[in-house]
Amino acid sequence: MSNFSQIKNVVFAALAAAGAAAAQAFGGWDMALRALLAFMAADYVTGLLVAAVFRRSPKTERGALSSRAGFIGLVKKCDILLLVLLAVMLDRATGSGADGGAVPQVSAGYAGGPEEKRRQWGG
Repeated sequence: MSNFSQIKNVVFAALAAAGAAAAQAFGGWDMALRALLAFMAADYVTGLLVAAVFRRSPKTERGALSSRAGFIGLVKKCDILLLVLLAVMLDRATGSGADGGAVPQVSAGYAGGPEEKRRQWGG
C-alpha cells in the first residue's frame, strides 16, 4: 500500500507543477483568469443542458447531444485559451502587462458567450 501512496504523491506533485506552470504562462492565477475559466465552464455546461435536457441544440438535426459538437466546443475553448496565452506574451513583450494589458479585455470579451445559450432556450 505504501507504493500506491508514493505513486499518488508523485502524480499529484506533477499535476500541481503543471498547474503552476500553466498559471504562470497565463500571467498568474488572477481574477481575470478565474473569471475566464468560470465563463468557459458555464458556457460548456449550459451547452450540455441545452442538448441533453431541452433537446434544442442547433448543432444537431434533432437537437440532442453529440460527441462531435462537444469536441468542437472543447476545441473552441482551447482556442480561446491560446488567444489569452498570446495576449499575455504580447503584454510581456511590450511591457504593458503591469497596466492591465490585453488579458482582461480578452476575458471580458468572452463573457458574452452564454448569451447564445439564452437565445437557444427561447429566453
